[in-house]
Parts: sequence; C-alpha cells; structure tokens
Amino acid sequence: MKTIFTGASILALAIAAPAFAQAAPTGPVTPTECIGAASNCSVIDQSGSNQDAEVTQDGANDISSIDQSGANNDATVKQTGINGSLSNITQSNDPASVGSIVEVTQSDTGLGLDPAGFANTSVVEQTFGGNQAYVTQVNDDIVDPTAGNTSDVNQSGGASTAYVSQNGGLLQSTVVQTAGGNLADVTQGDANPDTAFGNTSEVTQGGLIGGNMAIVNQTAVDPAFSTFSDSVITQNGDNNFADVTQRGTDNNSTIKQDGTFGEAQVLQTAVNYGVGDPFAESFSTINQAGNGSIAYVEQVGIVNVSTVNQAFAADGTTVTGGDDNETAVFQRGDGNESTITQGGGNLNNAYLLQEGDDNMSTIAQLGGTNTANVYQTSNGNTSFVSQNGTGNTATVTQGSNPGLLPDSPLPMTRRQ
Repeated sequence: MKTIFTGASILALAIAAPAFAQAAPTGPVTPTECIGAASNCSVIDQSGSNQDAEVTQDGANDISSIDQSGANNDATVKQTGINGSLSNITQSNDPASVGSIVEVTQSDTGLGLDPAGFANTSVVEQTFGGNQAYVTQVNDDIVDPTAGNTSDVNQSGGASTAYVSQNGGLLQSTVVQTAGGNLADVTQGDANPDTAFGNTSEVTQGGLIGGNMAIVNQTAVDPAFSTFSDSVITQNGDNNFADVTQRGTDNNSTIKQDGTFGEAQVLQTAVNYGVGDPFAESFSTINQAGNGSIAYVEQVGIVNVSTVNQAFAADGTTVTGGDDNETAVFQRGDGNESTITQGGGNLNNAYLLQEGDDNMSTIAQLGGTNTANVYQTSNGNTSFVSQNGTGNTATVTQGSNPGLLPDSPLPMTRRQ
C-alpha cells in the first residue's frame, strides 16, 4: 500500500497490507510523486506485516520517503524549518524476523542549502533485522548560504546501531556497517549556532562477527569552533574500538584496524589559526592488525604529523604480525612529525612526547617486548630509534624540562 501526503502539516501513521517492496535507493532521491510539490510531501510504501511509519512535517518544502518490507519495522520522521529537508528510509529484514528502527529529525533556520536545494539530507538503508539508526540534523549555518548537511547510514548486517547528530553547516557523515553488532556514534557540532562547519566523518565497520565500536566527536569545546576537519575510521576485524575527537580547524585523522580487540584513540586540537587553511593541517594515521594492540595520539597545534603502524609495515599495507603492542604519541606545538612502526612480535611499547616546534622522531621496533621512550621538549630536535630482537630498551631525552608520559594503561576511553 502506498500513501502520499502533501501539505503544510502532516501526520502519517501506516500499517500496511502485503505488497511488493520497492528497490532500495542508491542515494538521496526525491520521490517521483513529490517532484513539483507546492509544499511538503511524504511517500510511505510498506509491504509485509506489523510495519509502523510516522511522518510529521511542520515547516515548508520538506520531503520524506519510507519504504519498508519484511515485518515489525518502525520508522519515524520529523521535519521542521524553512528551506526544507530530504529524508529517504529503506528497511527490509527477511530472513530475520526482528524489526529495525529508524528515527530521523531534521530542522533548519532558513539560511543553509545544499546544491539540490535542501538544508539537510538523510539516507538510511537497513537490510537485516535488529538494526537501529538515529539521525538528528540541525542546519543553523550563517556563513555559507549553500551549506547543506548530509548523512548516509547503510547497515546491511543485523543488530547494528548508528547515531548521527549534526548541528551546523556543510557537515557530512557516512556510516557503513556490514556485520552484526557494530556501533557507530558520530557527533558534528553542538547546540551553539555556527560553531561547526565543513567537517566530514566516514565510518566503515565489518568483520566476521562484528562487535566493533566507533566514536567521532567534531564539536566546539576549546577553541569554540570545529571546522574543516576530516575523520576516517575503517574497522574490518572484530571487537575493535576507535575514538576520534577533533576541535578547532584543519584536523585529519585516519584509523584502520584489521585485527581483533584493537583500540585506537585520537585527540586533535588546533588553536588560533585561520579556518580552512590547507597549510595549517595536522594529520594522524593509525594502522593496526593483530590482536589487542593500543594506540593513543594527541596533537595540539598545527602542521603536526603522526603515523603509527602496529603489525603493519612502514608503508601501512603489508602485515608483519604482532599482538598486544602499545603506542602513545603526544605532540604539543607546531610542525612536529613522528613515525612509529612496531611488529614482528608481541608486547612492544613506544612512548613519544614532542613539546615544542619542528621536532622529528622515528621509532622502529621489530621483535618482542621492546621499549622505546623519546622525550623532545624544545625546538628542532631529531631522534631515530631502531630496535630488532627481544627485550631491548631505548630512552632519548632532548631539551630542557622533559614532560611526563602517563603510566600504562594509556588514557583510552575504553568501552564500558
């Protein structure tokens, strides 16, 4: 049964009789029935049994489409504002019998639009049962009148959950979860108007059994803005945990975990620099395979670069083996660079503090139970540490007033 509503205020609640389901959309789509609509438009198409769809449109130029098949699915859309938002939801749960849930809330202040003419665009596609997706989009941008927010959630496994919260302009989030039991939580911007702009987040989680968790936080804390930062998290193993916090502007983070029970955390803060300056960008890259490895990277300042490879070769592609390796990197200042490579064995530890400007450190440990501690606390220092074998220890201290690194375990935000 297909139900089409157009008008300024809509409440649609449909429990459908069996029918043929439409194909899942491949991207943001304006339903044919809504092309040329004078105001709001909602299309609900449901087949199967015990489906529940509710659409509330209390604004102007909002478009919603819901396509559900299987049984026991629940979809809720709430749209308010001036410029209008677009929401596409597709859910099917055969052969599973457990229903999935989607809740989408969209609003705008009448100032920001994407090239297609929407303040917010949301696409949610869920295949097997037990998935949950919660998307909240608020476009309150006052800088760029063409700055629409976009969210894309695709969960093809079962029993996965995605949370996406966007508050600002030109925010982009993509969540793809292909195995069961994964969790993604993305926050871009907060309740303060015009503090988040131009951030992107990509979360991809698979695995054989799933159980991965990814948290992305791109919000304004100190400094009071979060702009033009990019986060990419890819977890292809099982039971991995990744946490990225980006504050300020021009931060870039990439995390890849292919093993099991790995943990990676990145904290990036850039202060007192121009928005969107390509010459002020900082970069953090973490590649981990094997089991139970931990990496923590903290960068405060601009033009800092950190690369951590654990159970990967230096090129970040070839697996060299190794479990339970541990790395902590602290870069506080501008223009610092570090590369840490650990593999070929288990229980290697690397701790690096660079506090100042234009410092460079390289640590390579191949073997097991090796430890490297590097402290560089002034400007322009360079350090190279290479250890092959078992049970080696190296400590480098350059500069005055060396800082202190935390005792193990690292300051991870571990899953509860």
